[in-house]
Amino acid sequence: MSKLSLSLKARQILIFVGIILLVLPTILLSIEQAFERAQIKALEQQLEAYLYTLIGEIDLDSEQVGIVGGFLPPILNQVDSGTLAILEQDGKIIWQSDSALAHTLTISQRPKSSGEKLFVLENGFWRYSYGLFFENSFGTQNLMLHVMQQQSVLESQVAEFGSIILRWFLVIALVLVLASAVALLSTLWPIERLDAQIKAVEQGEKQEIEGHFPKELARVKADLNLLLNSQERQKNRYRSSLSDLTHALKTPVAVMRSSKVSQDPQVAEQLDRITNIIEHQLRRAASGGEDVWKKKTEVEPIVQKLHGVMTKIYADKNIVFSVNTEPDVHFYGDEADLMEIVGNLLDNACKACQGQVSIKAVQQSQQLHITVEDDGPGIDPKQKEQLLIRGKRLDTYTEGHGVGMAIVHDLVVSYQGHLQIEDSALGGAKFVVHFG
Repeated sequence: MSKLSLSLKARQILIFVGIILLVLPTILLSIEQAFERAQIKALEQQLEAYLYTLIGEIDLDSEQVGIVGGFLPPILNQVDSGTLAILEQDGKIIWQSDSALAHTLTISQRPKSSGEKLFVLENGFWRYSYGLFFENSFGTQNLMLHVMQQQSVLESQVAEFGSIILRWFLVIALVLVLASAVALLSTLWPIERLDAQIKAVEQGEKQEIEGHFPKELARVKADLNLLLNSQERQKNRYRSSLSDLTHALKTPVAVMRSSKVSQDPQVAEQLDRITNIIEHQLRRAASGGEDVWKKKTEVEPIVQKLHGVMTKIYADKNIVFSVNTEPDVHFYGDEADLMEIVGNLLDNACKACQGQVSIKAVQQSQQLHITVEDDGPGIDPKQKEQLLIRGKRLDTYTEGHGVGMAIVHDLVVSYQGHLQIEDSALGGAKFVVHFG
């Protein structure tokens, strides 16, 4: 769940960053384009204002029409100001502003008639043109007035505005990313704490979930604790009832064994069968199975304890044990169940062996592998197949491996594990139990 929370946080932050990187550049581009259009419109209006000012300064009282220049906009008198003005008569330049002296201008698009206006981008200039028609004492005058500004002036203004917008974009993006990260972390932090508490319960480090949580998670915490307490109470009642049942059944069986009836071999056999069935079913029912809340049980102490017990029980066989358990190997389940599984496997191996028994426990990628081998006669392949079929009982096959194997099989299956039977390099049987 921790990995899930981290993955969720990473996904949420990446999604938000992706939205920022997608939306903000679009907004930036839109603002920049809108600013550029506004600047072009403002330039058109400014050039039109210059044009009307120049029209008012045209001298119509002389044969050579021109612009007096008494009230010209100052920018037209500045050399290389980027804003120019030209007056044409019949397609020939008859006057130009001082700012136009250093430029060689080519005009191809003109208004088609007098009174017509034209605003166009041509040859690196934004140009506003206006056709004029005058009648004076010297005749008819066909004039064309052009006011223009270099495109680079407008581009520099747009570029400067774009750089300012870009800086603000980076600042806003950084603030939004940090704010989203803080918001997500603060939101997911209680979930992570709850996850850590649940993990501690799963591993048997705590009995219930502790600590304060937001009201949205407080109800979840209360329900989980209620479930844990209810499960524990139910398990204790169940095991107490089973213990009572065990004692209740042992008494009548003991009475029957002490009676004359038990001297009959067939009756004695059936009593043994009843005893085995009772013990098997009680152990199976009392098993913790795969609890939702797993307990973390260290494997090495269990193996060492069982090794010591088997050494004493089978001291007359002088068995050579090979015990190999890696450090920090854990079984996520009930300690009694692990002892039942390993104890039965070791007990059967000791019964079947001639002098060697090996047990090995390793953990790889959260998977626990327990291997028990012996140098006995082994197991018939047909019986191996029967043992791997769930529900089959092999309490009757020979050489010691039958007793308790049904218990082992049921316990392994209850933990969603897998029991594998092979031929051992020692010459006998090899049982491998996989969990996880």
